[in-house]
Amino acid sequence: MTCKGVPSKIKINLNKAYTMGDKKNDYLSGGLKDTIAWSDIDKAISFNPVHEEIALGWINASLLYMPKQHIYLPHLPALHSCISYNEAGKLTDEDFFTELTFHLKQIRNDDMKKGGWSQTLVHTKNELDFYESHLIHYKHAARKRLSAFIRYEPSLDHSLEAEMLIRQAFSNDQFGTNAPYCSVDHKAATIVRYREVLLTEGEAAADDSDLMGFAYGEAMLANGIWKNDQE
Repeated sequence: MTCKGVPSKIKINLNKAYTMGDKKNDYLSGGLKDTIAWSDIDKAISFNPVHEEIALGWINASLLYMPKQHIYLPHLPALHSCISYNEAGKLTDEDFFTELTFHLKQIRNDDMKKGGWSQTLVHTKNELDFYESHLIHYKHAARKRLSAFIRYEPSLDHSLEAEMLIRQAFSNDQFGTNAPYCSVDHKAATIVRYREVLLTEGEAAADDSDLMGFAYGEAMLANGIWKNDQE
């Protein structure tokens, strides 16, 4: 299924989007609970099932991973409205994509902030000590996997949380150290990129930074490589 309303140069086949959601990680949870407000559920239950499937497909295709439900559920009514208005001819394809991208970035930003991935701007001694001690047998493999995926070795200021996410995935047996790339790698790369922009250009620039799936398109989905072939 190809999404309606996407300019041809960035069309994404949703059937190629990864469907593996990431398990709860134990690192830097910040005490946050995966809670969902009843008001969010009330707004979501009236969705056209087809529109809901399309909305969830857009989230997965733009981020290349699925955030936890309590992150994306509050945004589903806005995505549903965009899809409905576009299908009814009340929103042009270009305006549809502009509005859709805005809300998808909100989901990515909420995941980075509420998930604790951008919580620490300067890592504390305790966090650095934790990095050097927790699941330490996966330290080299996690950093090697991340660096190979994004094709450069990131600063630890940008990658500490991402590396710990991958270590946790190894520990949870989500995949082996040499397994094909998957949604965990996409989330880890998103964390690195968001933190890079956050620490070098500020929060506004990070919040407006490109979504991985849209920035790298079909090649990213097909090959699982964080690389801009236009460069």
